[in-house]
Amino acid sequence: MFSRFILLATVFFSASIYLSQAVTPDTTGLIVATKQGLLRGTTDNDVHVWRGVRFAQAPIGSLRFKAPQPMPYHEGIVDATKFGTVSPQTVLTMGSNEKKSEDCLFLNVWSSKKKTEKKPVMFWIHGGGFSIGSGSDEMYNGSKLSKNGDVVVVTFNYRLGPFGFLYLDQFNNDSLHFENNLGLRDQVAALKWVNENIAAFGGDPENITIFGESAGANSVLALLASPDAKGLFQKAIVQSAASVGQTSVDNAKKMSANYLKLLNISTDNISKLFTISADTLLAASDRLFEKVIAEVGDLITFAPVTGTDFLPFDPEVAIAKGFAKGIPIMIGTNKDEANLFSKSKPALIKPEVETVNKYMRSTGKSECTNEITCLYPEYPSPRAILSMITDGIFQIPAYKIADAQSNFASAYSYRFDWTSFPIRLIGLGACHGIELPFIFSSFHSDAGKMIMKASSNRRVKNMSKKMQNAWINFARTGNPNSDNNNWLPYNTKTRSTLIFDNTIRIVSDPIAKLREGWQVIR
Repeated sequence: MFSRFILLATVFFSASIYLSQAVTPDTTGLIVATKQGLLRGTTDNDVHVWRGVRFAQAPIGSLRFKAPQPMPYHEGIVDATKFGTVSPQTVLTMGSNEKKSEDCLFLNVWSSKKKTEKKPVMFWIHGGGFSIGSGSDEMYNGSKLSKNGDVVVVTFNYRLGPFGFLYLDQFNNDSLHFENNLGLRDQVAALKWVNENIAAFGGDPENITIFGESAGANSVLALLASPDAKGLFQKAIVQSAASVGQTSVDNAKKMSANYLKLLNISTDNISKLFTISADTLLAASDRLFEKVIAEVGDLITFAPVTGTDFLPFDPEVAIAKGFAKGIPIMIGTNKDEANLFSKSKPALIKPEVETVNKYMRSTGKSECTNEITCLYPEYPSPRAILSMITDGIFQIPAYKIADAQSNFASAYSYRFDWTSFPIRLIGLGACHGIELPFIFSSFHSDAGKMIMKASSNRRVKNMSKKMQNAWINFARTGNPNSDNNNWLPYNTKTRSTLIFDNTIRIVSDPIAKLREGWQVIR
């Protein structure tokens, strides 16, 4: 009898501890129950935030080069107040100063304190050429976006470089199996986690907008085109996607062969890829990047691979086929995209004739070089060359995507033209990525501080408010309009484009002659 009493007391005591963790009301709103267990967050700029939340198991050891695996349930309350480690990346490729590890599959959630139910969810995919960046970069701090729009903002890490995009399917056999497009599969895993858990943070799992810039924008296009991502989001924003942001199986195999040669790995010892150090993999990736830049001029070595189970078609083709039917999109570019790459050290785009020749060879239409360069009266001046590269890699492809998707859903086109005299003076202009502090109101970041020092604070903050409102309105309803503007939907007759500048205006087909001239290689 006494032993039975002890047993019952033990069970009761254990249950009371569990219930105190799981059921006791949390007046702060900082403890949430996910399907994987309880998380404790903190506050940031008067917004609730949960940092460093694992959305998949660590892709290390036998899980290296494998699809992300779901997290099991955990007991107790897990601290979610600090960012997690980010994917390995190096200084050569302008990598982050944050702590790096292959154990990098973490996400972060910002949710306004308002008790609103079913807040729109904005799922941010960072850029960086699929080789650098993180969801914890201060540029992407979601607190002000969340607070100003009463939305839930999610950022996250995904595997980069060879860890996320090395193509190895050609080595699969009965005893060894690699999987492709791992960085994109990580993105899908994060989206699945959001669909399962975001309601606990006040978000609406049926109103998710994916948005991203640069490689993040190319990721958005890939998710629009991937069968694996179907149904996981409802709207998409594409900021400065590059036409060089994906590759074919054949090209991926060639890149892999060159990379493995640098590692002294062949078919006979391919399993060595599971044990070789991350630093060794990164060092070889750097050497490959230098080789590709010098010989071909490409800015990306590892990228999403089309013609695969995950990504059957090039996103441009898939969208034209209606793969993203019913999903409203907002898509745009910056006026001077290529300027940033010409000012990097080392320069990734040199404003010289050989750069144009390399680019035209990459299109397979070298014979059209004169027809294209004739569209730029100042050619071969550096400014004309950078404008040509901006158009060929960013602007013209964006209009083609808008043309295609406008047949299947509402579409909105924009161009970011804003700059300031000091920013023009150093040769950046409305360069690649300069719109990001305006979207996130992250003027405390390095890029944000540069913008604020070089500009009228009042004008900058006014522009930020208007852009942020457009992004939030689109996430909420699929329509970016507010009382402050009349952003007309895009169609192939008018090609209405909103120009973000000190004066915001709608322009019909702003680069009509250039767009028509570029059709010779499209």
